[in-house]
This record gives sequence, C-alpha cells and structure tokens, in this order.
Amino acid sequence: MTQHEGMEIDIRKHKHVRADVAAGIAALRVQLRQIDAGAQSIDDIAMTLEEAAKVFGDGFEKNEAARCSLGLLLLASVKWIADLGLDPLECLDLALDSYEKIKKQQIESGRPR
Repeated sequence: MTQHEGMEIDIRKHKHVRADVAAGIAALRVQLRQIDAGAQSIDDIAMTLEEAAKVFGDGFEKNEAARCSLGLLLLASVKWIADLGLDPLECLDLALDSYEKIKKQQIESGRPR
C-alpha cells in the first residue's frame, strides 16, 4: 500500500478509488472493442507476450518501443480479461495480493526489492 497526500491507497479498501479504476477499465474496454471486436485465443495472448518481451533490455525506460510494449501489455490484459469474461477488479485484487506476498518474501529473504 502506498501513501498519497496522507491517504493510504489500496483499491481493495477504498470504494471511490475502486469505482474510478472500474470506470477507467470500462472505458478502455469500450475503446478496445471499437478497435478490435474479435476475441483473442490463448495462442494470440502468448504471441503478444512473446513479441513484447523481445524489446526489453538495458535502458528500456528510454526506449519508446519498450514503453509502447508495456502499454500494449496493459491494453491487451484489459481486453483478455473481457474476452475471458472475468471481473477486472477481481483480477486486480488477486494480483495485488500476490504482488504483496512476493515483495514480502523478497524482503524476508534479503533479496533486492
């Protein structure tokens, strides 16, 4: 959980933040459907991930292709969640729980964060 202007931010706990996230995801889903109404298969998803991984390397934060790939992964994730009929907020909740556990394990094991 992070602090923002003295407020703890955790979309799992704050209804107004959660509503904003849900509205943003819903808007992205509509825009993505306007661009591509077709559903993607698991093979399509794997190919997109593979293509995105190819551009990462040293100094990727200065590499426009890498930044674009990160954005594409974000958009693709929103689309895949919709294509699979999953609840995007539930997916985020599960991912946040997992990320917190991973970070806690890294800290406890002395691995860099």
